[in-house]
Amino acid sequence: MENNLEDQNSDESIKAIDYRIDASTSLRRIIRAVVAQDIPASVWEKASAELKLLAELLDQESGDGSALRIRMGGIENSEGGPIFLTSPVSGPANPISPPIKWWPEEGTNTIRGSGVFDDQHEGPPTCAHGGMIALAFDELLGAANIRAGHTGMTGTLKVIYKRPTPLHAQIEFYGECLGKEGRKIKTVGRIEYQGQITAEAEGIFISVEPEQFLSIAKKNVGEHAEEMLKQRWGDEAAEEVRRYKPSDLG
Repeated sequence: MENNLEDQNSDESIKAIDYRIDASTSLRRIIRAVVAQDIPASVWEKASAELKLLAELLDQESGDGSALRIRMGGIENSEGGPIFLTSPVSGPANPISPPIKWWPEEGTNTIRGSGVFDDQHEGPPTCAHGGMIALAFDELLGAANIRAGHTGMTGTLKVIYKRPTPLHAQIEFYGECLGKEGRKIKTVGRIEYQGQITAEAEGIFISVEPEQFLSIAKKNVGEHAEEMLKQRWGDEAAEEVRRYKPSDLG
């Protein structure tokens, strides 16, 4: 009986994730329309009224307290790449993400990626916003660090913009962890469009022990920290976070 209940809860969690992803896909279309489409006021009036009702429905179902992140996959999922479910860069359940897809290069500490920046990511006309490019680099280099087993938090991130990165075009990403010296992890990356480099990055990341993650979370969300870590990084109680390796905290 207990196993059946666990299976039902697991099925519900999977369904909830699938519906979150579907909802985010639709929201991306809405965001793009809000940002970039010439639509009559009468249509916006109807759409905004319906969206307000939907927002109120979701507010009613939301629990009290801080929002909790949801775990899905790790550095290598069934598709061969990391999934950070709610990431603003690659999260399929985050409507502000492009989303970019990551995958590891076999036998290396390299992560590759591919994605398209849309109108909501625009900076200069027809070009990706420089801040979006820096955001993508931050996650790309972090994923390469996880691949190498050297998870850390960003210390410095240097981005060199060589030429504009276009919107609505397939963009390729390359990130490689060069190694660790003491607590410092050095990582590099680049973005390419049609074989030309549009931007490069160098990052220094600082290795952080699992206990420090828990301490940081407690400062940020107080009593919800342990539950957040439990949902984000594993099924065991978060007070046992010390038994995780830094490479598990992706």
